[in-house]
Amino acid sequence: MNKFIKIGLLLPFIALIGLISVSYTFYGELFLSFLPYAAVIYFVYMIVFTLLLVTSGTDIKRANSYWINWFFVFMIFLGIFSFYFDLGVKAAEQDNKSLKVVSANIWYKNEETEQMQKFFEDQNADILMLTEFTNEHYLALEDYFDNNYKYQSLKLDELSFPYTGKVVFSRYPLKSQANGDHIFEELFLKNEVEVFDEKLQLVMVHTTAPVNVDFYNNRNAQLGYLNSNVITSPTQNTLLTGDFNVSPWSPRFIEINRHLENLSMDRVHTNEFDYTWKYQGNGFFKSHIDHTYTSEGITTTSYEYMDFPGSDHKAQVFTLAFE
Repeated sequence: MNKFIKIGLLLPFIALIGLISVSYTFYGELFLSFLPYAAVIYFVYMIVFTLLLVTSGTDIKRANSYWINWFFVFMIFLGIFSFYFDLGVKAAEQDNKSLKVVSANIWYKNEETEQMQKFFEDQNADILMLTEFTNEHYLALEDYFDNNYKYQSLKLDELSFPYTGKVVFSRYPLKSQANGDHIFEELFLKNEVEVFDEKLQLVMVHTTAPVNVDFYNNRNAQLGYLNSNVITSPTQNTLLTGDFNVSPWSPRFIEINRHLENLSMDRVHTNEFDYTWKYQGNGFFKSHIDHTYTSEGITTTSYEYMDFPGSDHKAQVFTLAFE
């Protein structure tokens, strides 16, 4: 029994060391993308292990490493919790100068265009920033967009799969920002919108989904390009949003987050435990891969995830105000 207890106590630490050692690999990140699931599994494991110890007559109080184990896992979960949430969301009073934005990956195979239009009508946003937007989507919704969003910035043609299309629809004047010749520029759509006598920089991102090792390596290079070529210095009145295809618990994301924080870009959080993406093959598996950052000069007064019809992603719906 003592041998069984020792193995049971050491197993989680061995698993943790193994995870840390492979965290920068494709399979390591795949596991980390579903880290909250692992925390739940470990919680169940410790409950079962506790029951086994009690029923075997073991003096739990003398198993000091057991209690250290519990405390260690509690601190890990607290770290996950605190990084995922923002319990101190800054909520400014909304006024006539607020700007409502919908940011969403609508899925390039989405055929529920009528429901999509109803979603847009219900939200009545000032700006729509959509990825995986195809020419078919535009043709189906052209009348709605033309009647409700006078200013449009579209990047639909001659894009490499799986980047597909990116669009911005705005009720305020848009000015497209010139992109470079680098292939990774396909990942971004940059615009400047003029609203309330202020200029707001809009940057939408959609990196490659890391569904295999090659795509994983490509996605990592794209995130590096974001650091080195897209957001490179402290900015004013800048919104960065979209499908990053990386979870908050990945070391790759932590690097991106640290870089943006050093440039005074703040990640917008929610205090609801929710996910932005679900695996289409089995909706039980979910992760958090859509993110939004804001710079100095703008404040997020509301932020939530909303089910988007026909998509495997939720929409980020938020309101901005100029400081």
